[in-house]
Amino acid sequence: MPKSRWLLFAVLFVYAIVCRLVPYVLALNGMSIDPATTWYPWNFSPLMAVALFSGACAANRRLALALPLSVLLISDFGIWALTGNRDFAFPPSQPLIYGCFLGAAGLGMLLRSRPQIWTAVPLSMVAEGVFFLVTNFAVWWLGEGYNYAMTPQGLALCYTMALPFLGRSLVSTSLYTIALFSPVALNLAGVQVAKSAAVADMSR
Repeated sequence: MPKSRWLLFAVLFVYAIVCRLVPYVLALNGMSIDPATTWYPWNFSPLMAVALFSGACAANRRLALALPLSVLLISDFGIWALTGNRDFAFPPSQPLIYGCFLGAAGLGMLLRSRPQIWTAVPLSMVAEGVFFLVTNFAVWWLGEGYNYAMTPQGLALCYTMALPFLGRSLVSTSLYTIALFSPVALNLAGVQVAKSAAVADMSR
C-alpha cells in the first residue's frame, strides 16, 4: 500500500475517533451538551462518509470493514472511560449501530471500480437513511432512557424527535463524502480517477 494511502487512512481513523470523543471531553470540562437544554452539533460526524470511503478505497475488503468497526470500538471504550457509564458507550442497540456502519462500508464496495462524487453522495444518503430508520426503531423498541408508547404513534413520535439529528447527519455526511471522494483525496488513496466519457472523447 502506498505511503500516502496509509497516512490518509491513519488520519481519517484518528480524526473519526476524536470527533466521537470531543463532546464527552467537553462535558467532562463542564460544558453542557444535553440536546434538551443546550445546542450541540450532535450527529455532525465524518464516520458514515469514512465508512463509505473505506469500502471504496481500502486496500482490501477486510481492511474496509475493520476501519469503521475499529473506530467505533475504540471510541466507545473511550466514551465509557470518560463518562464512567457503560450504557452510554454500549446501549442495547449498539450491535445495530455497528451493523449500519459495516453496511455503509459494504455500500462503498460497490464504488470500487468507479469511486466518484456523484455516485458516492447518493449512496451516503442511502446509508444515512438506513441508519436513521434502524437505530430510531431500536430506540423506540428498546427504550434506552426514552419513554415512547409502544404504538405506531409512539414510533412516529420517536422518528419525529430524531429529525433534527437526521438533518445534521445528512449535511455532514454529504460534505465529508464530497471531500473524501474528491480527486485530491482519491489520489492520496492511490485510486485512479476514471475520466468521463466526454473527456475521453475529447482526448482522442
